[in-house]
Amino acid sequence: MKKPTLQARPATAAFCSRRFAALGVMIALSMSHAVTAKIAVMAPLSGSQIAIGTDVQQGAELALTQRQADFAKLGIELQLATLDDGGEAVRGVDQMAAALRDPAILGLVGPVNSGVTLKVAESVRATPLAIISPTSATDELTQQGWNYFSRIIAPNSAQSNVAAQYIASTLHVKRVYIVSDNQTFGNGLAKQLQVNLEVRKVEVVGFNGAAAATDPAALKFTLAQIVAAKPELVFYAGTHEDGAALLKSLRAAGLKTLFMGGQSLDTPAFIRLAQDDAAGVMYVSGYGPVASFSNRFRFVEQFQTAYKHPPQIRSVFAYDAMNVMLDAVENAFKASGRLPTRAELIPAVRKVNLTAFQAVTGPISLSANGERLSTPMFVIGVDSKTLLQNVLYVSRYHSPR
Repeated sequence: MKKPTLQARPATAAFCSRRFAALGVMIALSMSHAVTAKIAVMAPLSGSQIAIGTDVQQGAELALTQRQADFAKLGIELQLATLDDGGEAVRGVDQMAAALRDPAILGLVGPVNSGVTLKVAESVRATPLAIISPTSATDELTQQGWNYFSRIIAPNSAQSNVAAQYIASTLHVKRVYIVSDNQTFGNGLAKQLQVNLEVRKVEVVGFNGAAAATDPAALKFTLAQIVAAKPELVFYAGTHEDGAALLKSLRAAGLKTLFMGGQSLDTPAFIRLAQDDAAGVMYVSGYGPVASFSNRFRFVEQFQTAYKHPPQIRSVFAYDAMNVMLDAVENAFKASGRLPTRAELIPAVRKVNLTAFQAVTGPISLSANGERLSTPMFVIGVDSKTLLQNVLYVSRYHSPR
């Protein structure tokens, strides 16, 4: 008996298209001998700091995407691994531990918050990889002797020095009340500012080191202390969310005293939360407005094209940090003819030297302990009518080599 034959169905255009696409991928894969290199970016991509985390993620992603074609010519398939720490140190450590199980991950751009960065960097001491943070400023990070940690933002000590100088010499304020959110960044900046103010003969009339503005009892206590101390200026060191809450409470209580903060307030999210109460606020920052960097134009155009909105300043620093990491990978590859190991990438990062033409935020080279050798510092004011940023003062921080 003759066996029945199976009749092939007519191939549709979509079916053919899928077959040819799949065939093309198979051919490309069979012909390719590329090795995979992944750079991770860690940021708070959920929770209350998602806006800042997204800025960092997008800046890092843009830099990596732009260089994929050049790396492909070297036989390297460049990929981005995205890690969401939610702004929490424990979660960041867990994310890092999981990432380290992927041997293709060679380095990390981030984290964003100093407290998260400190714990994540501590967690990799046994199996280190190159870490470069675009935003973490606490001095403690570069005082650990970690050869694998670097950053491209100025430390808290630079912020505190500029803030004290401006308060004493430009504002001529004599009485300051300092408030910290009792987190790593806030406590470091607040304590250093107190020392710098006292050197300049400015009286610190109060210091509250445990004021979470989201805690009604703590906020009520802080307000009472500030009212009693009668300062000419309140300086806030902490997150932009708590800073906005404290400011609004001060204004609601009728206190019109000057209000200044650290670079955590250097984000549009602070103004959105504080609204009209942000008028006249000042903050010291190692970032500055995007428009303050003369090499910004091409980056801004490329970012706008990719994400359909203009970049914020942390995107710029994340972009530069990722390019430092990628230069290190490329330089190490060209020197040895193969992809570097994690251990080999660590010293390569410290050797990177980006010129003012190559980096949006200016030339980048790193000291022996991972500090950027030269960074701009700003005092920025929020215009009372437009709520737009105005640069009030510019200086430069030079790190010891």
